[in-house]
Amino acid sequence: MKLKKATKQDLIYFVIAIVIVGITIFSLNIAKMFKKPTEYTIARNDRITNYENAVAYVIRNEEVIPTDSFEGERKIVAGDSTKVAKNGVIATYIEKNVEDNKAEIEEIDEKIQSIIDSEDFEYPQELKTIDKQIGQEIYNLGKKKNEYTALTVIKDDIDEMLYGKITAIGNLNLKNSELKSLISERISYETNKYSYKKDLNAPKSGMVSYRVDGYEDYINVNNLDSINLEMLNDISYVVNQKIPIDPEKVKLIDNFSAYLAIVTNSEESMALNIGDSIKVSFDGSLSNYSKGIVERIIDEEESRIIIVSVDNNTENLSKYRKINVDIIWWNYEGLKIQNDSIYDKDFVDETTGEVYATVKAIKLLGTTGYQREVYIKLEKSTSDFSIISNYEDKELLEMGIPEAVVNSRNKINLYDRVIIN
Repeated sequence: MKLKKATKQDLIYFVIAIVIVGITIFSLNIAKMFKKPTEYTIARNDRITNYENAVAYVIRNEEVIPTDSFEGERKIVAGDSTKVAKNGVIATYIEKNVEDNKAEIEEIDEKIQSIIDSEDFEYPQELKTIDKQIGQEIYNLGKKKNEYTALTVIKDDIDEMLYGKITAIGNLNLKNSELKSLISERISYETNKYSYKKDLNAPKSGMVSYRVDGYEDYINVNNLDSINLEMLNDISYVVNQKIPIDPEKVKLIDNFSAYLAIVTNSEESMALNIGDSIKVSFDGSLSNYSKGIVERIIDEEESRIIIVSVDNNTENLSKYRKINVDIIWWNYEGLKIQNDSIYDKDFVDETTGEVYATVKAIKLLGTTGYQREVYIKLEKSTSDFSIISNYEDKELLEMGIPEAVVNSRNKINLYDRVIIN
């Protein structure tokens, strides 16, 4: 068979075809490069929470202890927010004329230490132990920079340890007569100092607080029924401002329970009744909360005051009058996805064209880019997220969805990739 010889025109057609194919392939690749990738989120087990941030006023059973008959410098024994038993020592008051001897005591201490440092002084184990304890207290002092009462307690402990050290040295068989004389004089000062002290004892058990601000009688557990919004607004604190330490006054607080007067106007709060329980978080974590019982409800013109009793996680509340709280109305756990992934799926009768069932649906992205539709049931939703689950066959059949569709449908599983619309 004789082959036809390629003409010049055939070559031109061939080249044009090659160029067209090349342009087509190039165009497809360019389009793929600029195509927006499919956005998706991972379905995970998580929690959604419906909560409300509100302002709460702290109400406690507080008793200011009279200290008018006590004079001199107050030495704190029980620090702020610590618990004491009935008749326990809260503070010790040292008379001023004894405190005037501070300079002499410090001078004697320096002389004693100077003699010990300059001589070949053999340190017994007892003194080494005291030095170690003093070092630990000095370290603790650095860790509590802003806790006034804790600092004063640690300072007094260090003074006691220093005196214990001097007493221990005095019990040794000392050869230096000057050292003996100084220690004897130092012990005399200390004995004289403590012969002029007066203890402030707790009239009942409770939690000690030096944060006395004058509102103890203004807002308390005895006037819950008279509380109103105007009264609360007159309390001159900003939110989360600590009550300052009073250098002269002290009070005892019932450490077992507290009340919160919460100002709110939310829809959920309007449905509350006396005796209902709610969850209140003080630290914003939402996972760490206290259970509260609604004791009073006071309706104002545009809001309401809910007075709630709480009996755990309340120790830190003694430092405040006005705080931020989160009321946790509900939280729900399960398979969590974004609401942007969810759409309505209509089932249409082919004969009449009417919609006979509508379900919520999402699309899952497979590893090869293939998309598959899943019908889902909404368990709980917020404005941004939902907890979802798969329908039971019976539920879909009761909606009128054909059995063939129900049997062949896809389901969502943990860690599936859910397409965001």
